[in-house]
Amino acid sequence: MKINKRKTNVQVVSRREHKALDIRVGGEKIKKVEEFKYLGSLITRDGRSQKEIRSRIEQAKRIFFQKGKVLRAKIDLGVRLRFLRAYVWSVALYGCKTWTIGTLDRKRIEDFKLWCYRRMLRIKWTEKVRNEEVLKRIKGDRVIWKTLVKRRARMIGNNLKHPGMLATVLEGMVEGKNWKGRPRQSYEDQILKDTGCKSFVEMQRLAQKRQEWRDATH
Repeated sequence: MKINKRKTNVQVVSRREHKALDIRVGGEKIKKVEEFKYLGSLITRDGRSQKEIRSRIEQAKRIFFQKGKVLRAKIDLGVRLRFLRAYVWSVALYGCKTWTIGTLDRKRIEDFKLWCYRRMLRIKWTEKVRNEEVLKRIKGDRVIWKTLVKRRARMIGNNLKHPGMLATVLEGMVEGKNWKGRPRQSYEDQILKDTGCKSFVEMQRLAQKRQEWRDATH
C-alpha cells in the first residue's frame, strides 16, 4: 500500500484534549486535524454529528436558492414538493444514516423543513403565520424525519442480516470508564427507539424477519 504523505492526516476521536501526536511516514510528520471530510461527510474530533448536520442544512439551503425559480413557481404544489425532495432534501439528508441525533439536532432538521415550506409558499416573516398553518397549507408533516428514519433502519436492517464490519462495530464494547455526567445518546439507543425493541439482541432477531422489520420501521 502506498501513502501520499501530503494528503494524509491523523485525528484522535475523544472528548479529552490530547497532546500533539508524533506520527511519521518516511521520516515526515503527519499533520493532526480536528475535523476532515470523508466521502462528503464531516468527521469531527468529538465524534458528534452536530457540525455535519449544520453543514448539510447550509448546503441544502444554497441548493434551494439555486432552484428557487422552480420551487416557488406557480405550478402544482405536489410537483414542487417532489422537486424539493429530489433537489434539496437529498443534499440535506446525505449521510443521515450514520448520524446520532439529539433533541436540538432534530429540532434543527424540523426547522429547516419549515424554512423550505415557508419560502415555497411565499410566506413573509412579517405575516406571522404559525407553523401549524404552514403545515396545513402544505398538506404534510414530518416527511423529512420519516425519510431519515427509513433510511437509517434500512441500512441497519441490511447490516444485521448480513454480518460484516458495521455489525461488529455495533455489537462491540469500548474499553474504559464512562465519562462523568449525563451519558450521550448512543447510535444504538436511537435505533432501538425507532424499532420499539428493548435490547440489541431483540433488534437483531427482528432484522432477520424482513416483513416484521419493515412494519416496525415504517
